[in-house]
Amino acid sequence: MACVAGRYSAATAATSNATCAECGVDTYAAAGATECVECGEGEIAPPGSPSCAPCEPGHYYASAGVCAVCAAGRATAEFASTVCANCTAGRFAVDTAMEACAPCGVGRYAPGSSATECTACSVGTFANTTGLASCYAASMGSYVGITNAGASELCQAGRFGNATSLSVCYACDLGRFSPTTGLTVCDPCGAGQRQDATGQSSCSQCETGRATALTGQVVCAACDVGKIAAAEGLTACTNCTVGRFQAWSASSVCDACETGRYAPTGG
Repeated sequence: MACVAGRYSAATAATSNATCAECGVDTYAAAGATECVECGEGEIAPPGSPSCAPCEPGHYYASAGVCAVCAAGRATAEFASTVCANCTAGRFAVDTAMEACAPCGVGRYAPGSSATECTACSVGTFANTTGLASCYAASMGSYVGITNAGASELCQAGRFGNATSLSVCYACDLGRFSPTTGLTVCDPCGAGQRQDATGQSSCSQCETGRATALTGQVVCAACDVGKIAAAEGLTACTNCTVGRFQAWSASSVCDACETGRYAPTGG
């Protein structure tokens, strides 16, 4: 009598199933077998099995008769796996029994293997694509003021960024300006100009009665007595002409001499 599946017997001319023995764990036998066959790599079978079953994706062969789940941070998409693979940098597996590791999203990263979660990019850095192992530093002339950012922003007009990984751009100093976005330095105000506030995108012209030949000035110098600046934005004051005078500083016009008085020279 032939043994049923899952049992075997090497005896010849057997007349009863009593002569058939049960196959052990992780072995199997078809009906009429004279011996049990070991399961293939990554396969399991309980005692008395007619066949073996592979460990399913998200699981691996851990020990006799046991397929264990992949731990968080590890995964396998294969049947009959004997090991779960570590998630590579830039990817993660938050749960157990994962078939695949997921890429970190925009604004996040995973620096090492076996990550169970991704980390938000810190201020001054960003991740504009998925699956990154590190965040990009904001380049000079730009900044990132929030965590978990997917992009950097250009420094605004009136501000500058002279280093990488900035979380805020610096305001231009007194006497300086930046006219456009994304600048790494502020320019000094030109001759005939001034700026008495920080963080400005332009300079103001010297007022009438004042002038400067220097750059980067906060205030323009007042014209001396006997000199004037008749227009805005002048680099130098001019002397009053013959027959005219100015007794006050910071003046824009010269006065005519009164009747009975004269000014033989300018100034």
